[in-house]
Amino acid sequence: MGIDQNIFLYWHDDVVPASVQRVSENWTVTASDWSVELYSRGRAIEFLQQQFGADTSAAFETCRIPAMQADVFRVLVVLALGGLYSDLTYEPRSAPGFVSQKHELTGVKSWQGQFTNSVFYGQKKCPTLGKVAEEILDGVRGKNSNKIWSLTGPGAWFRAIAPHNNPEVQLLSLPEMMGSWLLQSQYSSSTRGTSDHWSERQKCEDIFFSQSDR
Repeated sequence: MGIDQNIFLYWHDDVVPASVQRVSENWTVTASDWSVELYSRGRAIEFLQQQFGADTSAAFETCRIPAMQADVFRVLVVLALGGLYSDLTYEPRSAPGFVSQKHELTGVKSWQGQFTNSVFYGQKKCPTLGKVAEEILDGVRGKNSNKIWSLTGPGAWFRAIAPHNNPEVQLLSLPEMMGSWLLQSQYSSSTRGTSDHWSERQKCEDIFFSQSDR
């Protein structure tokens, strides 16, 4: 099986800030043999309707917090098409030569050694990623938690596949990735450290849209 040379990025709004656009363009230039797609919430809904049907797109539409939307969409777009997902906090140092045809998934461990879903590569329709998608969608449909890390983030991956102990998953260290493949991007629209960050918003608001909000 060959490498699916697709790169997926997510920004929730149709209006893309200049610094986000720059990250996307850097991927396009640096990974010139790869297809790069920056999805908005609207484009993501259309994609999910086409690829997975109305039930899945409706589950995605209930997600209020942009980071949560990205958590859900990243798994589904890679499952459907195969390729690399990257958070906007990273941009490429070089083309992504770290992916492996021997593993269904290539993921990353954080500086603290914990699994992170911020950057990963998955083969198209790989069963391992399918289990993650099922876990996340079940949690979203059931509104099982108001804690995003657990519901749609790395916590859901752990429950579905235990990445550290799964032979289908290749885990690389973030220092290795940053030394060889990635750079910290300078995108200026990050909410980290502010009251708008997902970790703060989930403390004081419902992470799901109500029917009247949508």
